[in-house]
Amino acid sequence: MKNLAVLWKFSKYNMRVIFGNKFIYFFLAAVVMFLLVGALMLFEDGSIIREASIYTLLLFPGVLLIFYPASFGIQNDKDAKMLEIIFTIPDYRFRVWIARLLMVYVIVYVQILGLTVLVDYLVFSVPIMEMSLQVMFPLTFLGCLAFMMSARLRNGNASALVVIILCVGFMVMSGELKQSQWNLFLNPFEDPGSLNAFVWQDRLLNNRLYIGIASLLALMYSLVCLQKREGFR
Repeated sequence: MKNLAVLWKFSKYNMRVIFGNKFIYFFLAAVVMFLLVGALMLFEDGSIIREASIYTLLLFPGVLLIFYPASFGIQNDKDAKMLEIIFTIPDYRFRVWIARLLMVYVIVYVQILGLTVLVDYLVFSVPIMEMSLQVMFPLTFLGCLAFMMSARLRNGNASALVVIILCVGFMVMSGELKQSQWNLFLNPFEDPGSLNAFVWQDRLLNNRLYIGIASLLALMYSLVCLQKREGFR
């Protein structure tokens, strides 16, 4: 029980730091965005809601919820004058920020899972677990990318701007790449059309593998940047 109490206090404190005491606002904003975009899609003339549409819809609240903590986490520590304490303890900064990233991903996944259940109950049946897990692949990469920019640029506003530009670039490229395995937003629920089913599954597998590797590399580079204490003063 004592360990659980310590874990709860640790989680509660870090939640305040990574979301800047604004978690409830981000959560509500993500839900409102989901409902608004979903309503527009549902009532658009001639629109047909499919699993592929739901997958795309779920990306919006996920990006919104993961964007701020990943981009401004280090900046919030700096503003709260916690960086010196974190850097004082050897390897502590790595554990803290990795734990915070994991917390963010868990929170985002729980929300995505909840919204998927809501769609399954109110709209039509969808593969809840598969869809919620598939959505987490691009979100995980974007979170690691934002954290990498935050560690590299050492400024929340600058990293947020760069990530927004990159995210828009990825979205523009997704229109050109479409069913390519290099498409960050490759939709696994999209109809492959005339493409062979085995080829399609192979592309999906490669796509998820590349995203996982890219996320890991971004996280590792972030940890390398965090070793340079002078840049954070």
